[in-house]
Amino acid sequence: MICLRCPLVVKSYLPRGITRATLRRHRTTNASLSLLVHPKRHTSLATLLESQYQKDLLPPSRQLSTTALTSSSRLFSTSLLLDGLNPSQVQAVTQPLNAVTRVIAGPGSGKTRVLTCRVAFLLNHDRRSQVLAVTFTRKAANEMRERVEVLLKQQQAHQNDGIFDSEDDAADNYPEDLRRVTMGTFHSICAKILRVNGSLLASLPSVEKDMMGRVGDGAVNLDGNFAIMDSSDQLRLLKECIVENELDLEKTSVKPMQILEAIGKIKEARSLGKDLFAQSDENGRQKNKLIPAPLKLGRELYSLYREKTWSNNALDFDDLIILTREMLMEYPELREKLHRRWPHILVDEFQDTSILQLDLVKLLTSSSLFAVGDADQ
Repeated sequence: MICLRCPLVVKSYLPRGITRATLRRHRTTNASLSLLVHPKRHTSLATLLESQYQKDLLPPSRQLSTTALTSSSRLFSTSLLLDGLNPSQVQAVTQPLNAVTRVIAGPGSGKTRVLTCRVAFLLNHDRRSQVLAVTFTRKAANEMRERVEVLLKQQQAHQNDGIFDSEDDAADNYPEDLRRVTMGTFHSICAKILRVNGSLLASLPSVEKDMMGRVGDGAVNLDGNFAIMDSSDQLRLLKECIVENELDLEKTSVKPMQILEAIGKIKEARSLGKDLFAQSDENGRQKNKLIPAPLKLGRELYSLYREKTWSNNALDFDDLIILTREMLMEYPELREKLHRRWPHILVDEFQDTSILQLDLVKLLTSSSLFAVGDADQ
């Protein structure tokens, strides 16, 4: 466990077949770590990293040819990427390609830089694979993409000796490696997966169970062209359900948004195999806990809300996570397909992941996971 400018801790979980002894034989020494802040000595550092990660830790099917490994541009790109990082940051960025790594980073420790450098490092050292990076906001995803693009453009510029025919050429010099990176929030990534595999939606067990006896044949129109409802769409749909059920919320002092939150809790509990309204616990002991009014109303409106949502080929934000998780659990062939597409998974703000999101990360991960989080948040 290592502190990066205090506080950042790197904990690595090695895949089967790679021992600690192997890492110790190839681990950079304190002397070689000093190279990381001396860019003039980049050739020795790059040679060390190329031999360590390509020869010993990367599977033979994904190793590059000897000619590619010894190219001067590739050697320089490694040292350029690590220039300015402190030793702990370097250790995080240069973790084995097929390891599961947890990085615990506090404010101001450079965790965003570590994450973006890790993406660029993976692109440099595994030339045939794609990378999936997941964040919690679109702003963070865009910022990360911009930073990775800058790193890759810097490497391209040095490979071209910093020479472009014109300023427009430099601005339009989009890094090809960036096309191998998919970045987005949990919701946007899930939406892409569901759209591509939309033909599987209507046959998911939870959809069939919730709609059993509610609608006629063919009324569940879920497919890849679904609309994503925002909070205003959800409220409008919920109010329709309230009117149809002839409920008077004024007598209960419960607000529609509270009912939506309750429906979200019911959906999450069902997806995890739990029953919020069970009269006894796992040991058979009776529960005396009163059910809150919003949860009671949520239960009463749940089925109608689901029917109206899915019959209109729409999903809310909770559905994106829940149904993607279920789809990956139900269809191993789809899971394996995504493993081949994204062998490297990176997650930012890992401390904020919910149980469902954590399950998604596990389902998407095959051998390489890099998670960054702040234990104090």
